[in-house]
Amino acid sequence: MKRYACLLLLLLVFGCDRAATPVWKWTLQSRSYGQPLIDGPRVVVISEAGEVQMGELQTGKKLWTIKLESPVFGTPVLANGRIIVGTERGNLYSVNPGDGAIQWKYSPPTSSFVSDLRVVGNTVLVPNRSGVLLAIDAQSGNVLWSNPGHKIITASPNIQEPYVFIGGWDHFLHCMKLDTGETVWRYQVDEPIVQEGVLYRNSIVFTGHEHALWSLDISTGKLQWKLNTSMPTNLAILKDQVYVGVRNNLQEINANNGTIIRTFDLKARINHLYVHDDQLFVLCGAKFYKIDLQNAKSELILTSPQPLYRIAFSPGLYVGSDQTYDIWAFSVK
Repeated sequence: MKRYACLLLLLLVFGCDRAATPVWKWTLQSRSYGQPLIDGPRVVVISEAGEVQMGELQTGKKLWTIKLESPVFGTPVLANGRIIVGTERGNLYSVNPGDGAIQWKYSPPTSSFVSDLRVVGNTVLVPNRSGVLLAIDAQSGNVLWSNPGHKIITASPNIQEPYVFIGGWDHFLHCMKLDTGETVWRYQVDEPIVQEGVLYRNSIVFTGHEHALWSLDISTGKLQWKLNTSMPTNLAILKDQVYVGVRNNLQEINANNGTIIRTFDLKARINHLYVHDDQLFVLCGAKFYKIDLQNAKSELILTSPQPLYRIAFSPGLYVGSDQTYDIWAFSVK
């Protein structure tokens, strides 16, 4: 601990423990591992059974359902007025949001799509579990470029023009040119990289599978700092601090030098972090908290009937997939 300026703060003041009343609930044929995708007044969910469903966000009325040939694990994206979704068997689809009709299908050889997709402009970035990052034209389904050789990819890419970044089970973080896919640099760590990082000014901060955080200069790939940790959650960035969950503890880290500023004990295992409207939120199973960083307090936003896996934000409504087969919508006041 001598290496870091650590201050332990216990979040002793919690919001009152209230069970939220769901506005609506969907039951799927299988578990949904992707985050619900909100498109204005509509919401899209996917499932391990290959379902893609569109419904009205406020009422939960289902508008259409299609079933693809294999599980859908990664969160789809909206691009050029289309829903782009990939399957574990290795097919990429463009789906019409109006009626669920398939507009085009792309099936590269020896592929499997399990990661969350990302979009910039009309380009969809599609990580392939076989070790290829693809850039796809959303309108036509044509391949703009591909960058192979990353072994297994389960992470999603970060984008800061003119670069795209992605880590893999080859233990490398790769930096590529966004327009061509050409490799600019790559940085090797001592463990797989399985999660998307966060971008901060001229830096990218990312975690290994189990043991550490790294910060690299995005232009050169030069190491700026490393922080040892254990079983980190995803990262969140807010102002000049990086946040990570380590078991029950939320760590606040100086993004410039990697020193731990504070550790908040949430008294429950942290599953996922979110930044929304310049505020930090923490998901701990069935409980969802908003963190008051200035006063070192947490407010309980909702308690779900089931532990939640992912949450999507909409004005006045949170939509979450639970750890069984259900999708819940909760009213937020």
